[in-house]
Order: sequence, then C-alpha cells, then structure tokens
Amino acid sequence: GQNTDWHPLLLDVASLNNLNEVRLRLSSDTAVTDHGWFIDEVALWDGDVAPPQITGVSMLPDTEDLNGPYQVHASVVDNQSLQEIELVYSVNGGAAVSIEMTPNGGNDYFAAVPGQPHDTLVDYWILASDGVNQARFPQEDSLGFRVRLPAPTDLWGPEGVVHAAQAILGWSAPSTELVVEAYWIYQADEFLMETTDLQAEVDLIGGGNDRFYVTALYEAGEGDPSEELLLDSAVPTILEVEPRLVFQGDQIRAELRAEHLLFLQDDVEVNVGQGIEIAKVDVRDVDTLILRLEVEADALPGPRTISVGSDDLGASLDAALQVIDGKERPKISRLNPPVGRQGSVLELEVFTSNPVGDVYEVDLGEGILVQEFLQVEESCIQVKGWIDENAPLGERMVTVDDGERIWAGETFKVLDRSPAPVGCMAAGSMRGGWLGAWALLVLISSRQRRNGK
Repeated sequence: GQNTDWHPLLLDVASLNNLNEVRLRLSSDTAVTDHGWFIDEVALWDGDVAPPQITGVSMLPDTEDLNGPYQVHASVVDNQSLQEIELVYSVNGGAAVSIEMTPNGGNDYFAAVPGQPHDTLVDYWILASDGVNQARFPQEDSLGFRVRLPAPTDLWGPEGVVHAAQAILGWSAPSTELVVEAYWIYQADEFLMETTDLQAEVDLIGGGNDRFYVTALYEAGEGDPSEELLLDSAVPTILEVEPRLVFQGDQIRAELRAEHLLFLQDDVEVNVGQGIEIAKVDVRDVDTLILRLEVEADALPGPRTISVGSDDLGASLDAALQVIDGKERPKISRLNPPVGRQGSVLELEVFTSNPVGDVYEVDLGEGILVQEFLQVEESCIQVKGWIDENAPLGERMVTVDDGERIWAGETFKVLDRSPAPVGCMAAGSMRGGWLGAWALLVLISSRQRRNGK
C-alpha cells in the first residue's frame, strides 16, 4: 500500500524445509517507479508468534433505530487456531460489556449490541485470541455510532437587525419515517413553547439572548436539537421610569428611559391607566421621554403599567409607577405672608412639608413676577418679586418646581391696591410733595375764574 511508517509483518514459514537462508523479494510492474520497501529487524521464531488477523469489521452509522439490535460482523483468521472472539462495547463511556461472536460461515463472525435510548453513544471494538496471542481491532481507540432521534432542519428567521418585540421562525421537518407529534422551541436554552406547525411567532428579549433551536417530539421522546439560530434583535424595551413613586393629587415631571423605541416628537403615545393624565410629552432623545403626569386625587393606589408607542414600535413595563395615598404627598405647608397687594413688592417665604431638592421655578400665577428665589433651608424657600398693579384679585395656587415634582398645597391671595391717603395727616405725610399739589389747585382755581365760574 502507501504506508510511510514501520509496520510489523508476520509470515508463516513452517512449511519451509531449510531456513538457513531466507530471501525477501520485491516484484513490481513497469507502471510506477518508486522507492519500494525497506526491511528492518528480521527475526525467526519457533512457535505461534502470529496473533489472529481481524478484517472486514462493520462500521455502523448513526441510527434513529432505538429498538436495535445493532449487528456487527468481522472476518477473523489465525495461522493455527482461534480460541475466542468477542465484541466489546460501552455505552456513553461506561463499563465495557463483552459478547461472544458467533460463526456465520467461513471466516465471518457476528454479534449484536442491544437497542439503546435516544442520545446514546456506543463505542465498540473486537478482541480475538488464539490461546497464545491476542488481537484487537482497532488496535487503538474504538469504533462508534450514536443512537438518536433526528432534528428539524433549516431553522430560519428574519435577517438583519430586528426592530420588533416578536419574530416569525420557521424550519423543515426531520428527514425520517418516524411520526413527529410536536415541535419544541427553545430560547437561550430555556423551553419557550410547543407547536405542531412548521413555524411560530416568538417573543424577543434582546441582549444577545435571542438564540433559538427546535426539537421534534416523537412517541419515543424528544429528538436532537436543530442548528442554533441567533437573531440580531433590537427589542423595544422600557428600562425604567423615574421617579417611580407618585401620590394622589401629584403633578410629576418623570423621565422615561427606553431602548430601540426610536422616539420622535409628536409621534409618541403614552398610557398609564385611569386616574393619571399625560399632560405633556417631550422627546429628549430617541431613547428618553420627559413626561408631565397629573395624578387625580382619587386615582386608585397601587402599581401601574406604563405603555409607550412610537410609530410602529411599542413596549410596556409592569409596575413602572406606584400610586401612593395622597395623605402622604409632599406639599407646600405654609406661606408667610399669605397675601399681598397690587402694585407692591413681593417678599414671601414658602415652607414645605418635606425637604425639597433643587428649585427650578416658583410660580404665583398671573400678574406676579418672581424675580429671584433662594432656598434658605431644606424646607424653606425665600421668594422676591413684584405684584403687578393689574394682577387679578383673589387666591391662586402657589407651585414650586424642583425638576421632578410640582409642589402645591397653599394659595396666595392678591388684594386690591392700597387706598389713596386723605386728610391733613395724608397731606403732611407727602414730605414736601404737598406744595406741588397746592400749586395745581391754584392753577385750576385761576382757570375757573377766567371762565367766570
């Protein structure tokens, strides 16, 4: 043959009368010119030095036959006599089991491995002995086959980046005569669903976890998995809403962070259920919304699911918000002073029931200009400004915006402008301005006289 390594060769020379001279002769034809053979370490033995020769061993393929048996044939010869021929096998690397091989005419022998369950690896080899020497085939390692139920093939799904929360998967039925009762779909190595069809709609979870494979379910059990399919999924997901806690009667500016929803201004719908109005929606970027939430005073307490839709994409998050009894709501607890007059300077202290964070805005309603505010304590804000001469009279709600919550709870009352002073005390209090007033009176009086009145 084409051997490139040294191999032992045993020749029976018992029939030769004279062993004083032994010659090895190479014969060839004219078709090929090559090196031929090399001979080394020639020895002459007296006795049975040649072990049995094992050839023609059955190479069993993988099988879906769970019943068996799996028959192995081999051709075994010996230069003198065969004493023992065994088929040896192990299951899934376990203990070796020996079966005596039966003559089948001539040099052919056979034995059978019993039936095995699905997903069984059978290793086997053959041992033969002539009483003096033992042969093994193969000389090292072993032959093997696997008992398995076939898998579905050609698993497919959407190509490219999948911007969706669901996807359609499909596959081909296994090539087998066995009856498939159902198909099991796995996602990230976890059982997902069962179907009798050759396709199914599956929910995507993103994060590189949309790895799928499918198995077939037979009467004898579940078969092999198909090749794995990995989808490049960009699943629309709401990550969180901050703040999560809101109170009955609250006005909240909440930040909603998401992935793959691709927000566009004026193309976003948000729903938090009854009792919470979405007063305003601003898109900060494609993954962030700023929401103005107005919680009704009688909104049902408890967890709320928030749902967001943008174009054809949508997502929801369970327990994204928690509505709490309004009795515990942080609020403005006191104003000092609680009133002011039209046309006057405003100096006001706003006290809150809880420490307030960074203050972004203080609003006292129409006609009152807030020029500056200063947080002098955790629960006290000093406000300065001006009350317009035409500011609407009456009470109005005071609000403080800390960037997250709109604090309210107390009203500020605008009174009409102070009445004009009258009488001698009033004239005397004008600090020199009274002389101009008298001059005006004199001018008017002189006019009246010229007109004869």
